[in-house]
Amino acid sequence: MLDFEQSLKDERIFLTGHTGFTGTWASAWLSEVGIEFTGYSLAPETSPNMFTETGFADRHIGQIADIMDRDTLQTAIDQFQPTLILHLAAQPLVRKSYAEPVETFAVNALGTAHVLDAARSCKSVRAYSASQPTKYTEMKSGVGRIGRTMPSAEKTRIARQNLLPR
Repeated sequence: MLDFEQSLKDERIFLTGHTGFTGTWASAWLSEVGIEFTGYSLAPETSPNMFTETGFADRHIGQIADIMDRDTLQTAIDQFQPTLILHLAAQPLVRKSYAEPVETFAVNALGTAHVLDAARSCKSVRAYSASQPTKYTEMKSGVGRIGRTMPSAEKTRIARQNLLPR
């Protein structure tokens, strides 16, 4: 076991987005290392999907729910009493974001605000970590430029960690 993994042994992790690609990998890792966690996510939208194919749909303890539902999210966090929140829930699909830009923004920005707000009011939470594995590159449309180019060192943001103020 790595030192980093050992340092998480006494943590209780609340994992949002556990049914997604990255969330399923996080669930597999947390399970393998023996860290106590629970998931909170929408049901997978596609079939097949990694969550079901890996068997986590059958054996994982978690809740199928929406981060946009503040009350349900707050209740889930309060009941689990996590020490760490690993926030991976998002609407990451580029084509869907073009078709539903307002909904994408709401889930990714307001949904994250809901998670942070719930974490802020739960006294057991000591740390919050969010991940954005999306690759940012130059995007163009018939109307003009709608994106921006990120330096290559920032193309993939793996994780950013913010300690919650107390």
